[in-house]
Amino acid sequence: MKLVKLNNKTPKILLKRNHESRGQSLIEIIIATAVFVLIGSSITTLILGSFNALTQGGEHTQAMALAQEGIESVRSIQNRAWNELSYSTSSVSILGNQWIFDGEGTTETIGQYDRTISFNDVCRNSLDNIVDCPGSYTDLYTKKITSSIDWLVRENIHNSISQIGYLTDWDSQEWTQTDWFNGSGQSIWIDSSKYESDNDVLISTGGQISLISDNIQDGGFDFGTSSSFDWPFSIDTNYSYDDEKIEITSGYAQLISSGGAFSGETLNEDFSLNTNGWIFHLWDVNIQEVTPIGSRQVSGGNPSGYVNIDIPSNAINDEMGGYWEQSIDITEDGATVTCSFDWSITQWVAINGVDDYQFYVFLDNFSGAPTIGSQAWASGTQSNTTSWSGQQNIDCSSLATTSDTYYYKIAVWLDTAKNEDTGPIVAGYDNVKVHWEKTIGDFYPLDKPGIYPNSSYSPSGVISWDGFTETATKNGGEIYHQLSDDNGSTWQYWNGSSWAIAGSSDYNIASIINTNISSFEANSGQINFKSFLESDGSQLVQLDNINIAFSAPDPVWAFSTWDVDIQEVTPVGIQYSSGGNPAGYTDITVPLGVEDQVGGYWEQSFTTYKNNPTGTTINFDYKVIDFNNDPNVADIRIYIDSSSGDPTSQAGSSISVSGEGSWTSADQIDISSNLTTAGTYYLKIAFWIETPNLSNGPFTVGFDNIDLNLGDGSYVETGTLTSSSFNMTDNSPVQIIDWDETKPSNCNIKLQLRTAPDSSGTPGTWTDWYGSTGSGDYFINSTGDLIPIELNDNQWIQYRVELSGDGIDTPILEEIRINYK
Repeated sequence: MKLVKLNNKTPKILLKRNHESRGQSLIEIIIATAVFVLIGSSITTLILGSFNALTQGGEHTQAMALAQEGIESVRSIQNRAWNELSYSTSSVSILGNQWIFDGEGTTETIGQYDRTISFNDVCRNSLDNIVDCPGSYTDLYTKKITSSIDWLVRENIHNSISQIGYLTDWDSQEWTQTDWFNGSGQSIWIDSSKYESDNDVLISTGGQISLISDNIQDGGFDFGTSSSFDWPFSIDTNYSYDDEKIEITSGYAQLISSGGAFSGETLNEDFSLNTNGWIFHLWDVNIQEVTPIGSRQVSGGNPSGYVNIDIPSNAINDEMGGYWEQSIDITEDGATVTCSFDWSITQWVAINGVDDYQFYVFLDNFSGAPTIGSQAWASGTQSNTTSWSGQQNIDCSSLATTSDTYYYKIAVWLDTAKNEDTGPIVAGYDNVKVHWEKTIGDFYPLDKPGIYPNSSYSPSGVISWDGFTETATKNGGEIYHQLSDDNGSTWQYWNGSSWAIAGSSDYNIASIINTNISSFEANSGQINFKSFLESDGSQLVQLDNINIAFSAPDPVWAFSTWDVDIQEVTPVGIQYSSGGNPAGYTDITVPLGVEDQVGGYWEQSFTTYKNNPTGTTINFDYKVIDFNNDPNVADIRIYIDSSSGDPTSQAGSSISVSGEGSWTSADQIDISSNLTTAGTYYLKIAFWIETPNLSNGPFTVGFDNIDLNLGDGSYVETGTLTSSSFNMTDNSPVQIIDWDETKPSNCNIKLQLRTAPDSSGTPGTWTDWYGSTGSGDYFINSTGDLIPIELNDNQWIQYRVELSGDGIDTPILEEIRINYK
C-alpha cells in the first residue's frame, strides 16, 4: 500500500494497520516460546535418556565380565583338583595367588553387584548325550557351572544376567583293581591281583570279592586232581605247523633238514621248439654300423634247431656284436657251476679278412652288455666257416661264488677292416646251458617257524597259572614262545612289565614266560602256547614237551574207609572229572566179599556262622553203578558230625539201594537238628554194605551235585579287605571313587580311603580313613562320590572295603576305580 501524507498527519488506515501488526507479533512470540519450551524439554529428555541408557549398558557389560570371571575362576580351581567342586553354591575369592571357594551358600558382593556361582550335576542318556536329569546316568566327570550377577538399577528394580559353562575332568588317571585272586601279603602295589590283608572275604573267584561261605556245591567234583599238564608231541594232527619246515616224529617237534644235493640250470638249451627263456640283444652297435640280427633256425643245428647271430654285409670299419641272454638263480653259496655250449660259423663273407671275429661266453651278475675280459670263454680270432664244436662243462664257479641271480650270455664280436665290405657272417649256438649244484649236510630253516596245539587246555576251576617248562634239545639254537587265553584268537608276550598283544616277532624264551606266567589271565580258564624254533641253519632244534603248572581249587573232599576189620574187604573211593550228572562225580566201591559189614564215606568240613541256623538242607544225586548179588544191607547215608572220623550223627533217613540204575535225586534232607551252635562241622556222605556168608559184590555207587544249604548261617555277616598301597608317582589330588557291585537286599558295601606322602619310595605317615563327608565316614554310593580334599596332595593311596550281609546272602565287589590327577 502506498503511504500518502495529508496535512502532515498519518492516514487513519495506516494507523489501523500498524495496530493490528503489533497484536499479531505478540501472539507469534507466545507461540514461538511455547514451541521452544516443548522442543527444549524434549531435547533435555532425550539427552537424559541417553545418559541413562549409557549407564545401564556399562553396568550390563561389567556384569557380563564378572559372570565370565566367575566361570574362569572355577575352571582355575578345577584344573588344580576336580574334587574341590563339591558345593551347591559358593562364591570365590583370591588367596595368595590362586582362586579358592568361600564355602557352601556364600555370595560375593563386588561394588553394586552380587555374584553367586552354582554347581549342578550333568546327566546323560544311553548315547552319552547331555540330557535333563535324571537321564540314564549322572556323569561324575562333568559339572554344569552357572555364574549369576544381580544388581540394583533403581529403587526396588534389579537386573540380573547368567553365564553357563560345562567343565570336565579330562586330564585325570584311574587306579583300577578288578582281581584279588593272588591273595594277601603285598603292602606296596606290585601285582594287580594282590592286596595287603583280608578278614572273612572270599577272593578265589576271579573278578570279585565276597563274604566267605560254607555252602557246599560239589566242592570240586568237576575239578581234576592234577596241578600240571603236558603237551607231548606224539600226534601230529593235534598241532598246526608248516610241514615243510617242522615235523613231529618220535615224540618231539623238530626242524626239517633241507640238506642234500641242490642244483639248477638254464632252460631250453637245444632250441628245438622256440627261443623261450632267451632274449637277443645288440652289443655296442653305433649309428652307421650294421645291425646284427638274432634268430632261431629250425634245422641245421647240433642236431636240430639252434640260434644264430647274423652280421649283415656292408660292415665297414665296424666294432660291434650281438648276444643271447638268460637269467638263472643260484641259491647256494660256493656251488659248482659249469657252462656248456656248441658253436659254429655257418656263413663267412670276408674276402679280404677281418681284424677280429670271436665267440664269447659270459656269466655275469647283471643283465646287459658284457665286457670283454670278464668272459668265461673266448674262441680266439676266426677266419672262415666251421663245423659244430662243443665246449662242455667249462668251470664257471669263480664267476658265481655266492647265491644270486646270474645272466648267461652267448655272444659274437666283429672288428672289421677299414674300407673293406664285410659280411654277412653268421654264427650259431646250440646246446647252451649253465648247470650248478651244491651238496651240503643238514641245513635247517632260518625264519623261526612256529607250532601250536589246535586246542587250548582248559582245566576246570583253574585259579592261576603257576609254571611254564620247556623240555628241548636246541644244539645252540633257541625256542621262543607266546601264550593265548582265547584259543589262539590273539597271542600275548611279556613286554617287560605286562602281558601285551604280540606281533609276529614278539615272543619270549621259556624262562621269561615261567617267571611271569602267574600274572597271565586265568579268568577264561584256558591256555595255549605257540613256539618258534630258531636255528642258524646248522642247528637241529627239537621241542620235546611243554608243561603248564596251575593252581586248582584245593581238594575239599577226603575219602575214608568205615569200620573195616581184619579179613574184611576194603572200600575204595575215586573222584572223576567226567561221567557224572553231567560232569565230575565221586564214587564208593565195596569189593566182592563174604560176611562183611563195612563202608566208606566222603567227608568235607564246613562252618555255620550262626547258632541254630534255619533253612539248612542237603540235596544230592546218586547212581548205583555196579550191584552184584543180594547183600543184607546196602544203604546211602548222610551224617553231620562235629568232628572228623567215622560217622556218628545221621541226618535224615537211609536210602536203601537194590540194583543198578540211573542218576536219582535225593532232595531237601533236613539237617537243622545237627547244627545247634555256630562252628565247624563235617558233612559225610556214606555207603554202607552188610553181606551174608555168600560172596557178594562188588557194589559201586556214585555221588554228584551235593548241595548243602546253610540257610541263614551260610555267610559270615561282615568281612574286610585292605588294598596294597598304590603309588601315584607324585603329589596328586584324589578326586572320585566309584565301583561295580552286586548287592542283594540286606547287604552292604562301603569303602574308605587314606593317603600318605612319599618317604624314600614307601608311604610316610597315613591320614585317617576318610569317607564321603570326612574322617571316619564311608563311601557308600557305588555310582561315585567326590573324595574329600583333605586327602589331596599326597603320593600314596590305599582303600579299605567292608562287606556286610544277613548270613543268607553276600554282596559282591567286582571292580573299584579311584580317579586322580
